[in-house]
This record gives sequence, C-alpha cells and structure tokens, in this order.
Amino acid sequence: MSEASYLVCAPATAGSTVRGSIFSHRCSKCCRRVMTAPSGQRYLHDNPGTRIVCYRCYRIHLEVAGGVHILAAAPAEIVREMREAMPNPWLKRN
Repeated sequence: MSEASYLVCAPATAGSTVRGSIFSHRCSKCCRRVMTAPSGQRYLHDNPGTRIVCYRCYRIHLEVAGGVHILAAAPAEIVREMREAMPNPWLKRN
C-alpha cells in the first residue's frame, strides 16, 4: 500500500495571504475552501496525486496518523512568502 501525500494549506478565511495565492481548492477532509500559496501550487502541478488538507483537519486527522506524508515548501521558500504577506483580499469579495 502506498503512502498518502497531503499538502497542508491555510484556510481561505485567514487574515493574511501571499501574493499569487489562489482560493479555488478545498480541503479533502472537510471541504472548506483553502488558500494555496505559489509554492503549494507548484507542488500540486508537479505532483497531481497530492491531496489538500486544511490546517485544522491536519491537526484533527493526520498529525499522528501513520502512512501519511505531509508536504510543505522548503523553509526558505516559506519564509520568503511570509515576508510578502498582505491582507487577504478574498475576505472582501462581493
């Protein structure tokens, strides 16, 4: 049996985001909309079988689960993205 791969994403309702984030994906566990930063988008493009999970569901369902591979961008890339954080424009839609 192969290991399941998950990309952990922030909820779409987070107060901040990084330039280039998209809001078109949903958590594979609870179906809530998430934001996917550019680093996550690149990973999903290169690894299409990866499942997306919000941070809340990661903590509830996967944090201690065996046979699960949790993915994140390289620490330096995450730091670079966080330095570019800005208010979340998705919150002001409609």
